[in-house]
Amino acid sequence: MAFEAWPMFAIDQHANPICLRATLIALALTTAGCASTGTFALSDRQLADAESRAQFLESMALEAEGIHGTFLPSHWRGGRCRWSDQPDIAVCAVQYRHYRTGPLLHATVRYERDEDGGWRWLGPVSEKTPVP
Repeated sequence: MAFEAWPMFAIDQHANPICLRATLIALALTTAGCASTGTFALSDRQLADAESRAQFLESMALEAEGIHGTFLPSHWRGGRCRWSDQPDIAVCAVQYRHYRTGPLLHATVRYERDEDGGWRWLGPVSEKTPVP
């Protein structure tokens, strides 16, 4: 059989045509470079903006419940990110300080890409740990 050298391309006669179509589209996007598994960076500013957006939305929700307060911004260092298995969701390894004099911490955080090109902080994936 001609497909023996490439078993992943062998077609089962009983395969679901919708699953086959989805697999072929994913393969085409991957080979075209549209679905990259590589890493990318987010700058300090992008991370700070994402946190500010999240804090603004949280403060609006708290004020609706009659709770008033302020959030102190963290001080971010650029993060190394990769795309998750969900559309527009990135998982990033970041370093930050809660206060200017606080210890440097490391965490894995999720961010969602907005339609305007910005990022929205979705919260941590892992616990924060001190950077050695």
